[in-house]
Amino acid sequence: MPFELADQTKQDGERYTVLKAPADYKSDKAKTKAGINIYKALTDATGCDTFVFDWDANFTIGFLLGLP
Repeated sequence: MPFELADQTKQDGERYTVLKAPADYKSDKAKTKAGINIYKALTDATGCDTFVFDWDANFTIGFLLGLP
């Protein structure tokens, strides 16, 4: 799912793509909607507002900023 979200804003040649806020993503596909709901729950639970997708590792990295 992070791949689909990152693909919407990817710039050519970049290795990392910062994901937008969950509310900024819209989709009619059930799988994508479910992924956005999970992403929203993750941001709500952690307070993290910056998630980065690494195209080379195909792995999403959340930077948990400001947590004690």
